[in-house]
Amino acid sequence: MKAGVAHDRFAFVTHNKHDFSLVAGDEELSGLVLNFVSDPQAMATEMVRVTRPGGTVGAYVWDYGGGMQMLRHFWDAAVQVNPHDSKLDQAERFPTCQPEPLETLFRKICLNSVSVRAIDVATVFRNFDDYWTPFLGKQGAAPTYLAGLDDAARNRIRDTLKARIATSADRSIALTARAWAVSRSEKARPARPRARSGHHAPARCNCCGLR
Repeated sequence: MKAGVAHDRFAFVTHNKHDFSLVAGDEELSGLVLNFVSDPQAMATEMVRVTRPGGTVGAYVWDYGGGMQMLRHFWDAAVQVNPHDSKLDQAERFPTCQPEPLETLFRKICLNSVSVRAIDVATVFRNFDDYWTPFLGKQGAAPTYLAGLDDAARNRIRDTLKARIATSADRSIALTARAWAVSRSEKARPARPRARSGHHAPARCNCCGLR
């Protein structure tokens, strides 16, 4: 929450249905979630439903196909070692995580002023071990995949990665983490009837949005 802004409200929820009947958001944002739900279109539709007229809906997802270089290098090495596992590559599993599918998804739910842009963040590792260690954590798609392999296969992937990733003179590894962000401004809705004096119009239900 920004300092000095007393009335901002944030709702952190999952993609399942929730009843936040007292909250209606000006902005609804899905952060690194949209590709993991079973029905991204239903989720985006629900985000629109709980956004106030004139509000903004947005989402961002990793660019598994290229710009999220830490993971792209990993899956390229994994598939080189185990070609039959190509179907587990997150670029293959999550085709939505590209500009065109994201834009198409938002336009399907009758949104206007849709835009997609890249968000690039520098990710610098001190050395190869600094890069490799997160993959041993057994959390997330790539670490979980790695944990299911025997030692020999893990070592082959590690050696393949070490050979393919460029390092600087100080042994550091400079990569980029790219996310694709899509957003839009909502089409105008009919004005709500004013509440009678002494009464308050019911707030819209808020669910399925990360704010």
